[in-house]
Amino acid sequence: MKVPLGAPYGHSAFVDQHAALAQAVQALCERPPWCITGVSALLHDEVGLWLELTKPKHWRTRPDGVVEIGLGAIGGGIENDENLLACLERECLEEIGQVATPYSAKDTVIVYEERIVRRVRAAASNAPAPALLTVSANLHGQTWLPECPTLAIVTYWARIKRPPERRDLFGLVRVPWAQIELLLIQTALPWDALQRYADTLLVPLREVPQRAAIRPVWTIRSLQLALQRAAIELGRA
Repeated sequence: MKVPLGAPYGHSAFVDQHAALAQAVQALCERPPWCITGVSALLHDEVGLWLELTKPKHWRTRPDGVVEIGLGAIGGGIENDENLLACLERECLEEIGQVATPYSAKDTVIVYEERIVRRVRAAASNAPAPALLTVSANLHGQTWLPECPTLAIVTYWARIKRPPERRDLFGLVRVPWAQIELLLIQTALPWDALQRYADTLLVPLREVPQRAAIRPVWTIRSLQLALQRAAIELGRA
């Protein structure tokens, strides 16, 4: 598969390591070529998933005045000379103060434009197979990777051994395994309701707007869609 001009090093390495997945994404793309722009983690300990509350610059105010705070995953954009796992290690150190341990998923779920959810069996590889691939149009094509009309975020299952620190983040929440699907049934929920599902909140509460809601975004929106289609199993490995 031809690597798009301007694609980060991590994209070409991923295509070499996971050829079948790359072909599956290519087959779905309505506007090729595509390239990987970011990496994230479904970060967990024995109790449940650790999720990010997005920074205020990503919040949006609804017509009714409620401020929606995104519920996302630890991760970020790939630098040009990084492979995907190096990017994930750097982002974890920056955001939670420790390195997480990624491991292979049995299947990878591709979520294309929030419309198509497709499960692909992970092939043997010397690199861990991702849990999710979130694929969507490049909405910033004039300024960011203009050669790639379609972008992808690669998401791995990853374990941590000790509680995370809240570093370059607005907030972190831990949702126990038994509560995750109940939480993600909902498109959005009031801020106060989050505490019914999360057992730990690392959040500057004074900075939370008085009228706030939580909405799954990016990786966690893809996880939500995959769970709704019974395409993914929650990992406790």
